[in-house]
Amino acid sequence: PVSEDQFLAHVAADHIPHCAIIDATASAQLPKRYASWMRQGFHIITPNKKGLSQDYALYREIKESAAKFNKQYLYSTNVGAGLPLIKSVR
Repeated sequence: PVSEDQFLAHVAADHIPHCAIIDATASAQLPKRYASWMRQGFHIITPNKKGLSQDYALYREIKESAAKFNKQYLYSTNVGAGLPLIKSVR
């Protein structure tokens, strides 16, 4: 079984100066953890729209945590949908 606490402790090692969690899911539950993850030192990168479209309180918590803890909250509404992804990467 996967332990989120063990995983985060492993990834948040001192020798990694800028840790980021990439949430490439459509989960409604993971965005509820973003503020906590930022408090623990992680940047958040995600195409998951649930963090910005569930309720306004969650949106504010995420945005305020990013500002307070000086973390990046990078989001997009799609991952290559309709884009020539391979050409863009090249």
